[in-house]
Amino acid sequence: MKITIYELLGLIKDGKAPKKIKYEYSIYELMPERNVYYCKNEMRWFTNEINSLGVLNNEVEIIEGPKKIEKCKNYEGLTFEEKVLLKINYYLSLPVSEIVKSALLNLKWVLEIYQEEKVKGRSR
Repeated sequence: MKITIYELLGLIKDGKAPKKIKYEYSIYELMPERNVYYCKNEMRWFTNEINSLGVLNNEVEIIEGPKKIEKCKNYEGLTFEEKVLLKINYYLSLPVSEIVKSALLNLKWVLEIYQEEKVKGRSR
């Protein structure tokens, strides 16, 4: 989600500052003890970027952490395709790891085979 620097300053003032933001090509993390943003990769403070009033309408992107999707336990009434897509979306909500990548590739492969068979007129 993108907001202006002016809106970001309002969130900081209200105590609702996002934990991470992206401005231009740098990612800044909130340092709660000082209530300011710091870019570890470039070792610079966000306040250095906004030292003039002309940038208040520039946009920053709020970087949100991954959202966990609850695992679906009730598959009744769903088609095979919907079940596979649901499983893919579940795995996409997990932190990236080799196991998750492998599971996603397998599910993608299964879905492609199913769709090919469906086009040929063979349903399972």
